Amino acid sequence: MLYSEVCFLKAEAALRGWGNAGDAKTNYIEGIQASFAEARLNVDESYYTTEDDETYYTTGSVAWNEGDDFETKLKKIITQKWISMFPNGNEAWAEFRRTGYPELRPIAQSDEPSINPANGEFIKKLRYSEIERRENTANATASSLNQGQGDGANVRVWWDTGRYK
Repeated sequence: MLYSEVCFLKAEAALRGWGNAGDAKTNYIEGIQASFAEARLNVDESYYTTEDDETYYTTGSVAWNEGDDFETKLKKIITQKWISMFPNGNEAWAEFRRTGYPELRPIAQSDEPSINPANGEFIKKLRYSEIERRENTANATASSLNQGQGDGANVRVWWDTGRYK
């Protein structure tokens, strides 16, 4: 876990009012700054500049506004967290499934029959592999699997909040 992720976790915890998490805005900005530093780690300084860093997190849709509602603030935190997780796609995907943020474009086409792109649906879980289905048939195909939903790409796992299609 990178420091930027810790900062964004603390920002979300503070936003939710959880104790000892500090200030949401402070943690949010520190998360962005840590993300910049992590992305630049081991990169020759001649390849980037830091002069626009503050402009990035103080203007536009990234800027923290105390007057924003809970959802707007959560969207900002998770969107920046999602960006900071590059290239850890599985963790970023888990954040999207947990929160519904960032707002992603739906897939245009799916070879998975349980996913309907016309409805703006996203893949919700990876199906068990063929070897798992073959070697562990009783468990990988049990009727009780995923709270009785079975195994499919359009099946929500137990912690999926359902905040997206």
